[in-house]
Amino acid sequence: MAFDPRLGRAFAFDEEDLRANRDGVLSAGQRLVYGTAAGAFRRMARRNRIQAGALVAGAAVAAWLGVAGAAGVVPWIVAVGLVLAALVALVLAARSRRAAEALEAGRVERAEGELEVGAGAVPVATVGGIRFAMEPGAAEVMEPGARYRVCFLPTGSPVALLAVERTDPA
Repeated sequence: MAFDPRLGRAFAFDEEDLRANRDGVLSAGQRLVYGTAAGAFRRMARRNRIQAGALVAGAAVAAWLGVAGAAGVVPWIVAVGLVLAALVALVLAARSRRAAEALEAGRVERAEGELEVGAGAVPVATVGGIRFAMEPGAAEVMEPGARYRVCFLPTGSPVALLAVERTDPA
């Protein structure tokens, strides 16, 4: 199919991006953008791990106070809350690390199928089992039920969408 400039504007990609993505690689511009984003995800993962460490240290202090008998059960409640917060921080760190790895690898994947659009404050679309956020203006240029091919980086759900093209005749 030919490059559709309306889809390109709606999802911020150009003909060079689409051509590279069809070949399973990022364009030069996408490598620059997603390389920068990968660095941000790595920093976020590092911060989350540091936060988890601080929360565990706080939990240890609260538990020590509980063992020492200070203030009854309150230190134990605080310790459990801090451990749970540390677990959340570790989960976020792992997700950020996986996203960074996917962005750095630059392995473009493709899926094809009928467009399904879910309702919500930020509509989420699905093509070929791949979920992605509908960008503002995309709903006006895409037709639910029509067939599309999406090129993406597998960063999680929703994915990092790179390019979209319609595969059935308009």
